[in-house]
Amino acid sequence: MARFCAVPGGFAGEVGHITVDPSGEKCPCGRVGCLETKAGLNAVLRGAASPGDPLHDPALGVDGRVGLLKHRVQRGDQRAVAAVSELGVALGIAVSTVVDVLDPDLVVLGGYFAELGEWLVEPVRRELSARPLGHEPACRVEPSPLGTTAPLRGAAHLATERLFADPTLVPTTAEEAPA
Repeated sequence: MARFCAVPGGFAGEVGHITVDPSGEKCPCGRVGCLETKAGLNAVLRGAASPGDPLHDPALGVDGRVGLLKHRVQRGDQRAVAAVSELGVALGIAVSTVVDVLDPDLVVLGGYFAELGEWLVEPVRRELSARPLGHEPACRVEPSPLGTTAPLRGAAHLATERLFADPTLVPTTAEEAPA
């Protein structure tokens, strides 16, 4: 068994750079075939639509573009369906590696993966089943009910946590409030 010495570098848990396609495209990180090149939002949108398509309009924001992609998949747009299908396979390959390393009971698909969970959960489960490490994985795969709002909710929680722990921090008069 190999032993690893963890050196703090800030990259722990960075699964976006697990190789899912060794003959794939070059990733901005310098490697080839990283999950990011298949499952990053921009990669999925490039697969789903030509340049100039509204799916690539940053003014729509992540939620707007993912909502539009979701609508196209629901309508049966073949290019969008193929892009989301490829996303599910690539995500499943990477998740199978993470499951082999961490052996979790549950994998939660968050962010825009959660928004596309209806089409991603089964491909991820299939890839997990196709790549067991000496046993059938018992890990569940579920989309997060928080979708793309998880980071905002987390930030709000952190911002209010101290106030709930110590309500005396809340100013009671206008004079006590910061200017």
